[in-house]
Amino acid sequence: MSELARVVNLFRRLGARCRKLRGRDVYVCFKEDVKAEITPRGIILRVLGDFRSEYLDLAPEGYSYEEYFLKSVESAAGAEHAYLDVRGDLYLVLRYRLEDAARAAKIFKKLADHDMYVAATNMVGELRLYKDGERASPEEWLDFLEW
Repeated sequence: MSELARVVNLFRRLGARCRKLRGRDVYVCFKEDVKAEITPRGIILRVLGDFRSEYLDLAPEGYSYEEYFLKSVESAAGAEHAYLDVRGDLYLVLRYRLEDAARAAKIFKKLADHDMYVAATNMVGELRLYKDGERASPEEWLDFLEW
C-alpha cells in the first residue's frame, strides 16, 4: 500500500469521505466543513469560516495581531504552518508534512466533530472562535485543539 493510500485510509477511518482527483496524485477528504487535501508534498486542512465584513487585521480578543494568534494555532495543532485564506470565503488553513498524517487526522477530526471554525466580524475585523456551535475564548479553543 502506498504512503498516500495509507494516509487516506487513516482519514476514512475517522469518518471522512475521500476521493482521488482524476489524473493527479491528489486525494480530497471531507467531513462537515473541514477539507483535507492529501498529496505527496503534504496535507492541507481547510476549515470553512464565516466572513461577515471587511477586515483589516484579524485577531481574537486578547491577541494583538493576526500573526501572533496564527502562531498559537500552529503550536496547538502541531501544524507546520497556519494562515487565513480570504478569497470570497474565509478559511483557516493548516499545513502538515505527510509524515505528520496522524497528527493532521486527529486535528481534522476535532475540527469537524466539534464544529470548530473562525468568523471575521465587525468593521475592525474581530476574529471570533467557535466550538460546538458556541463562541469560545481563544484559550479554550486553542487548549481543545492541542494534539
